Amino acid sequence: MNLNRPKYFIIYAGSSPYIIEEMQKLPELFEFEAYENIILTINRLKELKKVFVRPDAILSDVNLPGLSGFDFYNKIIADSFFSNVPFILYNKIEHPEYFKISIKNKVDDYYQGNFKITDLHTRIFYLKKYLSYSPKAGTDNYVSFSIKLPLSKRLFDIFTSSFAILILSPLLLVISVLIKLESKGPLIYKSKRVGSGYNIFYFYKFRSMRIHSDKKIKELENKNIYKVEDDFRICPDCQRLGYPCSPELYIHGEKICENIYLKRKKAKIDQTFKKFENDPRITIIGNFIRKTSIDELPQLFNVLKGDMSIVGNRPLPLYEAEMLTSDQWAERFLGPAGLTGLWQVMLKNTKDDTNFNRKMIDNYYAKNYSFWRDLLIIFKTIPVLIFQKNK
Repeated sequence: MNLNRPKYFIIYAGSSPYIIEEMQKLPELFEFEAYENIILTINRLKELKKVFVRPDAILSDVNLPGLSGFDFYNKIIADSFFSNVPFILYNKIEHPEYFKISIKNKVDDYYQGNFKITDLHTRIFYLKKYLSYSPKAGTDNYVSFSIKLPLSKRLFDIFTSSFAILILSPLLLVISVLIKLESKGPLIYKSKRVGSGYNIFYFYKFRSMRIHSDKKIKELENKNIYKVEDDFRICPDCQRLGYPCSPELYIHGEKICENIYLKRKKAKIDQTFKKFENDPRITIIGNFIRKTSIDELPQLFNVLKGDMSIVGNRPLPLYEAEMLTSDQWAERFLGPAGLTGLWQVMLKNTKDDTNFNRKMIDNYYAKNYSFWRDLLIIFKTIPVLIFQKNK
């Protein structure tokens, strides 16, 4: 897979033959320095600090001579210069207790056994974005990773979004007034999304719910049309172990283990996203703009700003993007994020709309998008908006 990847500068505290050998096999991806104990590693980091150079990530064995990898982690986060550098722990064997401690201490990531080193590269890329790590331009390890779209596509996006905003401005104004008249609160709902190149940006929608609506969820639980007997709310493995059996995720204010999240996805149950019959949280105008997709129109400003494109893969919430950092699925982020795309015109609301198929079609678009294919998708989007029921 040709990703045109950045080269990462890694400081490794440890002596695992597997890590060292695998890193040395990929000089195009890693500039790699290994030190067998923490004292040598800290001395090297002090040297780098003097010349204002940060590594792209610090990798450490859990078991080290003298201090443990956890002690090393606490020293690193106490130093403001290195605190935002991704810190990853490694253990050559599976050890549930170490995994538990890493979660408790909020270590950025934890690997064990003989994992794929290329997956580590992709993971570091995401962590650098997530931790807002930005090394100083001009330093030896500075890398700028961005997905450059064809000029023709960007110009088309600017022209189309500007023209659409101009033509739709009367509608946008009327909807804005109606939203403000019906209920108190901000006009625009903003949420963080991950788009092209793992770029994190604020995703715009017209607000369709009353403010403080989350407080009413418990009162409406019996009306949840997705409620089933086995809602995978409690993880039996977590109960048995007495600590999280897998990394914890924070989804819509709910803390769950990754194991339960995957079970919900497999069963097509997402109890963190609830849908209620005659949901009183949704305003009258909110119900209308949702059914007609008018609530999505503010994303034209995302397109104008360059966060998104008219056609591309839908940007994902942070917690979903974090789970798609393996080589198999990372390709979708090499294409633009878009208002509409292949998923909307080929899979949405069909029996084939599965997570696997969606990932495959997103990857396909990222590798094969073109001006004429984008035009075809736009033309196909119009009947989809008119005839398919908005869910």
